[in-house]
Amino acid sequence: MIDRIKKEWEASLGDLYQGDFFRRLVEGSLTLDHYKILLREIYYNVRENPQSFALMSGHLKGNKRDLSPKIFRHCLAEYGHHNMALDDLRSLGEDVSGIPAGRPLPTTEAMLAFAIYQVQHSNPVGYLGYIYHLEMLPAGKGESILKALTAMGVPATAMTFLDEHAKVDVTHTKWLEGYLLGSLETEEDIQAVIHCAKGTARLHALMLQGILDDETRARDWSSIGKRETRAAKADGNPPEKKGAGK
Repeated sequence: MIDRIKKEWEASLGDLYQGDFFRRLVEGSLTLDHYKILLREIYYNVRENPQSFALMSGHLKGNKRDLSPKIFRHCLAEYGHHNMALDDLRSLGEDVSGIPAGRPLPTTEAMLAFAIYQVQHSNPVGYLGYIYHLEMLPAGKGESILKALTAMGVPATAMTFLDEHAKVDVTHTKWLEGYLLGSLETEEDIQAVIHCAKGTARLHALMLQGILDDETRARDWSSIGKRETRAAKADGNPPEKKGAGK
């Protein structure tokens, strides 16, 4: 079963590896600005993952509930990793104070939303396909990605997030194998994981393309929250004040 999932997932990686982002990374034409935007989108994606994984646990039924303590351990191990991406941006000289109040690109939101849809509207164990992609990719390709970024001129002090996950995700893949063996009881369960793993790979390719398409976006990330507040007021929908309704 594990080999089957891996084979199906690997067969779906063409769009990702053959897309413009990976191609430019390999050939050396990716820019430091692209890497900075990647770190910003990593921040937004990774920030949500512990809670969305816990959401999956809340939808498990029957014997699958026994996975919950392991899932919570995984969530705790991952929590806070999004701040490593901000630290990497700071080391590149960026003022990131406005990023937490901002929003990810739609292509980044789409990848996370796809996984949450599996939990809430399909089969919750399908979410493990999302985790499978996120853990297996850095475990298998992390070192080569780090080498390409180094050749591009990115200092080691600005690659702490990717370096950490190239190492730690090797262990996490072992945890993931345990989740799969402990939760996939039917052919429908297996298909749900395969569907989500393949879909996440495809949406990851779109997320990276979104980063390339965003290269002309304003770089003053310290004012993201202020800009969005002004935009909300202009639309006639001012943000809620703290304590409203109490």
